Order: sequence, then C-alpha cells, then structure tokens
Amino acid sequence: MFDYLTKKLKFTIKLGKFISHNIVFIKDSNHVKTARTVEELNSLDRLELAKKALAKMPEDYLTGTYNETDFLNEIALYIDKRIPQSYEKWATRDHSKSPTKIKVSDSKYGLIYHFKENKPIQKKD
Repeated sequence: MFDYLTKKLKFTIKLGKFISHNIVFIKDSNHVKTARTVEELNSLDRLELAKKALAKMPEDYLTGTYNETDFLNEIALYIDKRIPQSYEKWATRDHSKSPTKIKVSDSKYGLIYHFKENKPIQKKD
C-alpha cells in the first residue's frame, strides 16, 4: 500500500497516529481521551474518515503520482484494517507494540470490517 508516495513511511506513521488518536480515541470537553464504543466505531464511514485523515496530512507527505479517488479508497481500506488493531492495543494496554504488529480478529470485540479485503478468509471444512 502507498508505494507511490515518496514519503510512504512518514505517511503511514502519521495515518496510524490519526487512527489511534482521532478515530479509536476521542477527547471529551475536559480533553480527556476515551475509547469510542464498538458501536460508534462500527458506524463510522471509512471513506469520510479517509477524507479527514487526508486533510490532516502535511503536503510533503503526499508527493507522488496517484489518482485521488483510488488514494482515498486505499486510505479507507487501511483505516478499516487498523481500527481493530488500535482498539486491541488500547484494550490490552500493550504499548510495547505498534498496532501493525498486533494480530486480532475483528469479531473479538464485536468490531466489523467494512471492506471484504480486510475480512479473514473463512476455512472450509
């Protein structure tokens, strides 16, 4: 993913932080961070989240040759995949790993993937 970006690593780190700090967590009126409920996370439109994430990106992280619609869809797919991992990191308080290193089933907490590409392959008996 995102191989067309010249600063792919910086982009994915920034996107990961956005997922953790702006999607999985929210700040209340006292600036205290709390995790969103599973129901809230499940109801969020991944494409809208991608647009918000893209708007927060520094311009120099977006250099490369790409189609903006495809790029937004890829960001939405990435967000969809990372929500359960970020949620697991919060739930277990495992701060030693990045969410990308965490293996978790979306159904462990009742989270759902919006994109079929992220759903685990069902084994046939």
